[in-house]
Amino acid sequence: MIKCIPAVYSVLFNVKMVVGILEGDINHGAKELTRALAEMGDEAATLQSIMTAVIRDKGGVEGVRTSKEPTTCKSILWLNRATTFITMFIRGLHDGKESKVAASTAYDTVLKPYHGFMTKKVPCGRTTPTTMPTDARAPPENRP
Repeated sequence: MIKCIPAVYSVLFNVKMVVGILEGDINHGAKELTRALAEMGDEAATLQSIMTAVIRDKGGVEGVRTSKEPTTCKSILWLNRATTFITMFIRGLHDGKESKVAASTAYDTVLKPYHGFMTKKVPCGRTTPTTMPTDARAPPENRP
């Protein structure tokens, strides 16, 4: 299941909607979770047990929070946020929202609280949920 998440992402989100962020979170999270499962064996029975072990190994929550390197805890959190965003976006489409509205709603609810000023306000050459074109204005390669 973990290995199919990146493939699902690329099919659903081949528009440049927060591509670098979501794709990176999903790919890194899946790799990190797979690594943790392999290394921890029976101790990795649940996500909670993985998180508990990492927090213990890093000397507590503060050790995880201040770690300069990505941790399994952070990777799992961002993997969860990315997949929750995708789920909420698809739910919005299912409920009849336009793609721009569905993406903006999902972004504002799931990802925006964790993004800094630059990520929230500056598109940096990418299409973000708030600047995503409608299908008619999308470049040909991004049209359904």
